[in-house]
Amino acid sequence: MNEGYVRPCRQASQSLREHIHVGVPSRLDKAVSLVGATWIMLVLVIGLAACAPKALFVKKLNGTLHPSMGSITPLVGQLEGMKGMVLKVDGKVEAKTGQFVNQISAALYVNGDLVDGVIHANPCPAFSSCTMAATWWLDLDAAEAANPGKFIGKPLNIELGGGLSTGSGGNSYVASFSAQLLNK
Repeated sequence: MNEGYVRPCRQASQSLREHIHVGVPSRLDKAVSLVGATWIMLVLVIGLAACAPKALFVKKLNGTLHPSMGSITPLVGQLEGMKGMVLKVDGKVEAKTGQFVNQISAALYVNGDLVDGVIHANPCPAFSSCTMAATWWLDLDAAEAANPGKFIGKPLNIELGGGLSTGSGGNSYVASFSAQLLNK
C-alpha cells in the first residue's frame, strides 16, 4: 500500500469522528444529538456495507503436489456473505504429470460445503502439463435457506482444492481463483 493512502472507508469514519462534539448538552443539543446519532449510525451501516470487498484473487505459483496424495495446497480467500448476492468463482489448477496417465481435478468449498456437489475432473496424458478450469455459482440466499446462519452476514471461507489422481506427487503446479459477489 502506498504511503499516505487512507482507505475511503477509514477516511469517512475519521471525518465523522472529527464532526462529533462532546460537551454539556442543552435540551436542543440532546434532540439534535439523538437525530444526529441516528443518522450517523445509518451512514456508518450503509458505509460499512459499501466498504466490504466484493471480489478477490488468489494465486499459487510453483507449488509442489503432495508427495503421496498428488493434491495441491488448498487456496483460501474470504469475502462477506450478503443478502441478494450470488458468489461466482472461476478456478484453475494446472499440474505436470508423471509417468502414469492421470486425472486432474478441482473442487470448490464455501464454509466447508462442496459447491455444486461436484468435483470437476479431466483426463491427462503422462508426462504433460494438464489443466482443469471451472466456474462455480452459489446463490447465497438459497444457501442460507438450506443452512440458516451460515452464509448471510458471515465470512465466506472460499477454498479451492484439487490435484492429480495418481503417481505425480512432488511435481509442480499452479493454481488460482477469482471470486466475485454479484447482485442477482
